[in-house]
Amino acid sequence: MLAHGDDDVVCFEALMASYKLPKSTTSEKSERTQSIQVCLAAAATVPLNIIKIINGVIPDIQYLADYGNPNLITDVAIAASLGQSALTSSQLNVLINLKQIRDQTFRVQALGVLDSIPANLLLLQNIIDEITEQLTRTQSGPRKDAKRGKNSSIYHLGAFTQSGIRVQPTTFDGP
Repeated sequence: MLAHGDDDVVCFEALMASYKLPKSTTSEKSERTQSIQVCLAAAATVPLNIIKIINGVIPDIQYLADYGNPNLITDVAIAASLGQSALTSSQLNVLINLKQIRDQTFRVQALGVLDSIPANLLLLQNIIDEITEQLTRTQSGPRKDAKRGKNSSIYHLGAFTQSGIRVQPTTFDGP
């Protein structure tokens, strides 16, 4: 994914350079327009590829939510959240470029990829909601703190002594 970020920077810089091309003559205008169109399509292709990648890993995220290690369940929810962000931000980047792209075949293909986004955002949100509900059900909830007379929740491991490290209980007094 990081390579796609680098590709996005390169495409953006090329697009900005295309906008600076001379446009004094008919020939220069034509070359400038062609360069801009090529760069717009390239700039849209990077986020389209990201959308395809995220769409491809959604079944894996769902599988991990259903069958993965319960100790890693928050990582699964975070992956779903990051997937939502990647889909949404990529969609926006594609749409801004499509506004100026004249190639109708490219536009139709790009819009076809974008059509998958609403359903996949919903799938990812459902995963997050299911995990959140599961975590909420398993927490002990507030208890009355006898020393301070306040409600506080304690989420801790207690004492962990195998490695010689002692973890002290922590409290959270809420907002």
